[in-house]
Amino acid sequence: MPIMAIEFNHPQASPPKYTIGDRVAITDNCPPKDWLVGKVIGLSLEENDEIRWWYSVRLNSPTGFTEEYQDQDIVPETIISMLQAQWQQGEAIWDCQSRNSASDCPPLPKFTSGMRLKFRAETGCNLFEDFGEVIGSRYEQTSNWSGWVYQLVNQDLSQPIEIGETWLELATQEE
Repeated sequence: MPIMAIEFNHPQASPPKYTIGDRVAITDNCPPKDWLVGKVIGLSLEENDEIRWWYSVRLNSPTGFTEEYQDQDIVPETIISMLQAQWQQGEAIWDCQSRNSASDCPPLPKFTSGMRLKFRAETGCNLFEDFGEVIGSRYEQTSNWSGWVYQLVNQDLSQPIEIGETWLELATQEE
């Protein structure tokens, strides 16, 4: 099969988050394990009030139904199990707080999926700063520390990284 390369060149838009062939899940209000999944089969750039990408997704259904979604409505299929664990943890926190005083339960997370954060991390002896998008979180409690750990992705990372909340801050729009 011939390979076709398409060059993306737009003065204001960022590159698409997903490309043709990527497997994605459609976010919904139900538990992530119940979300519809499919494959990106097309994308388009819309320039109205703001510039945004739309993705044509062929859903895994007997009829191969296709629908268009914006990037905030889809996530990589590979993170569904992590998001399901996060969903269950969130339900457990709300359940705990409804039955006990809030001080007996873990705090709610400071950051949520989709937020853009500035993070500081160490590699060897070097401390560096970068930006990433939250794709998940979990509450950790050990004898030395308790707090939220966040999973972040960005275009430079080949896979998500996990960083404790003390190393994170909300990124401003200018950054």
